[in-house]
Amino acid sequence: MRVLQLVNSADTGGAQTLIEALGRRLGPDVEMHTAVLLGADVLSPRLEAVSASLTHLGLTTRTLRADRAAAAVRALVRRHGVDVVHSHLFQADVVNILTRGSHGRVTTVHTTGMTASDPVRSRLLARAVAVVSARAFDASVACGPAAQAYMRRAGYGSTSDVVRNGVPVPVAPPAARERSGVVLCLSRWHPMKDHATLLDAFAVVAAADARATLVLAGSGTGPDNDELAAMVRHRGLERRVARLGPVQDVGELLARAELLVISSSYGEALPMAGAEALAAGLPVVSTDVGDCATLTVDPRLLCRPRDPDALARAIRTVLGVPGQEYDDLARGSWARARTTLSVDEAVDRYRALYERVVAAASRAVA
Repeated sequence: MRVLQLVNSADTGGAQTLIEALGRRLGPDVEMHTAVLLGADVLSPRLEAVSASLTHLGLTTRTLRADRAAAAVRALVRRHGVDVVHSHLFQADVVNILTRGSHGRVTTVHTTGMTASDPVRSRLLARAVAVVSARAFDASVACGPAAQAYMRRAGYGSTSDVVRNGVPVPVAPPAARERSGVVLCLSRWHPMKDHATLLDAFAVVAAADARATLVLAGSGTGPDNDELAAMVRHRGLERRVARLGPVQDVGELLARAELLVISSSYGEALPMAGAEALAAGLPVVSTDVGDCATLTVDPRLLCRPRDPDALARAIRTVLGVPGQEYDDLARGSWARARTTLSVDEAVDRYRALYERVVAAASRAVA
């Protein structure tokens, strides 16, 4: 069986992390290819390592022609004898829909919705995909219950069972962590991630805890983001906030941190960054958006969105607990990942889904 994963970019994100996990674990009898609508990016080496082929179509966000992209994907389908095209994110979904052929089509929805902060074009694409989904896809998958609820509201014709995002989880619980005072945020620069509320909250934390530092990693969070730099400077946090930008391997950052924070105000479903943190035994503080409550192992670590005081209290809770209580939070985080977010279950579910789609396509041709 040959599967082509189709995604907007090779930037850091949950869809890309899922594709990498599938490529590593689907098995030798599944040949996985990957196509990226845009050019090479920070995760390209990792996607290439798990794909029989990796193709960057080299489009740009300003000149993204879905018809040209679909023609290129059709050529890949013919060249590699692809049985299933699996698209992630709405732009890739449109290309998947336009790629004619007898192969199967699958989409995974990784969001719980948009607001007026999102570009009009993106909102229109999302609406169009929902309207034609029942006819266009053989299976429409939700990455979590909140994503499935969004799909129902948006008018998707049908959805498969929820296939939760999963990550590799060590068999053994983590060793005791050093209390570093590092608050880690693995989020791209986007209105939904609400960096403004995070910085407001961290200003409160920094005033109360001299050892606390905030590390921002993700596309658009680097030193060249003048707007973010001004936000940090306005709050007097220049010496307390590190702005790293995109990072290819977050393992070292997770190992050094004392907690991961998710400050999103909308749109999140089940963030892979949070799942990776739990697997590493790192407590997660999060706003109550989408299925993010799954990532918090203590009610004190979950707070309302757009509430910097509540977010500051949750962060200070983790930084301030005594050693044994912190160790319990860390072990509980790992246990949560082990029981609910293991990648093995997600891979098994997707493999079975691909097999059903291929079988149905074969019967239709016959």
